[in-house]
Amino acid sequence: MHIGILQPGSILKVSGTARNKFAQPLSPADAGFKKIDTGSLDPAHQFGVQRATTEGALNTSNSTTTNIRQ
Repeated sequence: MHIGILQPGSILKVSGTARNKFAQPLSPADAGFKKIDTGSLDPAHQFGVQRATTEGALNTSNSTTTNIRQ
């Protein structure tokens, strides 16, 4: 039995920089996802001041958003 938080056909948007390993979906196909595309940072993810784990402000000009579909 598969329990998920996304409805079938939903799109998950993952944003971050290339240096952020959590912004790079790990084998989307293995998790039942299909990568749709990668582009500039989604406007919905451009809010406030994004910070690194060092608490310094991040330069989001290099951030991207990858869209994957369940």
